[in-house]
Amino acid sequence: MANCPKCGSFVREGEECRFCNGGYGSHPKDEISVKIDNLLNSNNYQSSSNGNQYAKAEDCFNKREYEAAINYCDDYTYYYGNKSQVLFLKAKALFELKKYDETRECCDLCINHDGSFHEERYYKDHAHEILELKGDSFIGLNNDIGAINCYNSALKIVKSPDKWMTISRGHMLQAEAQAHERVVKKEKTKVYKIVASLAASKILALQHSGKTKEATDCLIEYSFIKESDYPVESHDRYSSDTVKIYSDIDTFFKRKRMKFNLHNLEFPIKYIYCKNCGNKINYVIFRGTKHYSCPKCNHLMVSYFNSYDDYKNFKEQQRIKKEKQERDPKHLKSEIKFCKKKILSDYIVFLRFEHYQRKSDEKFKELLRLEDLLEKCNTETKPTKEDQKNYKKEIRRIKYCLSRMDEKYTANGKIVLEKYQKRLDEIEKKLGNRRRINIF
Repeated sequence: MANCPKCGSFVREGEECRFCNGGYGSHPKDEISVKIDNLLNSNNYQSSSNGNQYAKAEDCFNKREYEAAINYCDDYTYYYGNKSQVLFLKAKALFELKKYDETRECCDLCINHDGSFHEERYYKDHAHEILELKGDSFIGLNNDIGAINCYNSALKIVKSPDKWMTISRGHMLQAEAQAHERVVKKEKTKVYKIVASLAASKILALQHSGKTKEATDCLIEYSFIKESDYPVESHDRYSSDTVKIYSDIDTFFKRKRMKFNLHNLEFPIKYIYCKNCGNKINYVIFRGTKHYSCPKCNHLMVSYFNSYDDYKNFKEQQRIKKEKQERDPKHLKSEIKFCKKKILSDYIVFLRFEHYQRKSDEKFKELLRLEDLLEKCNTETKPTKEDQKNYKKEIRRIKYCLSRMDEKYTANGKIVLEKYQKRLDEIEKKLGNRRRINIF
């Protein structure tokens, strides 16, 4: 038994090496063993079951020596035929050299493999990466439709439960093999970056083709990842962190924009507007924080407007409706009744708190405004004993409220008290129930 002088494989004496076809077994075993040991101990050596050429190609690619990596891949293909793993490495090197047409051809060869067991398994594990690279090459060729189709296919593959679990377990096993807690934690999050990268690529292609609305819809769709859509393992809770995945999509979008020199493209942002104050809010970040109240006015945003014009139209309609209602005596009386209920019934128990004192003062002010509007409507009615009784009761309640409030919150309440006292005097005078005592 002898060794090949080029690759070091064990061959029979005088026979041609079937691994590299580069020599005949002639060297003694002990001499070649020394060379193999030196190679194994060198820093540049990377073990691979696919041959020495692939290991060298991979090493050159990591060193950014893309031309050398392509040559090693071609050497491997010459001796062993087309292999998806080698073709994909070559495609990545060609893409870095901006040879987009050749990159697309290599990706097609990876997709249309020979159907063997190992090729099928490799394609199953790396289909999303191959399709993403093919889509990137289409962007380089200014074929946005082809790129979008590739990204849609990749997202469809990744979204399948079996594929998602395969990716998740693969990254976890790779991390756990390194036996380092920090690395394991880092590898867990890689699973979600696959979706973030594909979504960013699709958004870039949509933006480049001028489909801004579709790009925004895509961003919203993939920013809110649910465990039901992507059933990852139980220890992964990244899916609930919407803000983080949104930032990942933004990061990948900027990277690819710089790679293709598409600096004029902007990251799509969907804004919503509060119905109460019209505050402009980033929809994704707003939903991601799980805070459904407006950060400006704390209004509960059960519903919102998608444009500022809708907000302005809504406010104009509200203003017209309010003006119409304030000319209606029936509506004014109901609002006055509501204000009295808040002041004299609901808030009266909590007047020890300054917050409720301030609210009572505001309601007193609103009550004065409504009373003035009602007087302008000229709805004078004949006073009754029931009115007299109600005014006496309300005056007592108002006096009690003012006695429990700080001086700075009693100005409007005193005006209301004075006004109601005058009305009570007028009612008693008209009814003739007021007793006068003359002192001589």
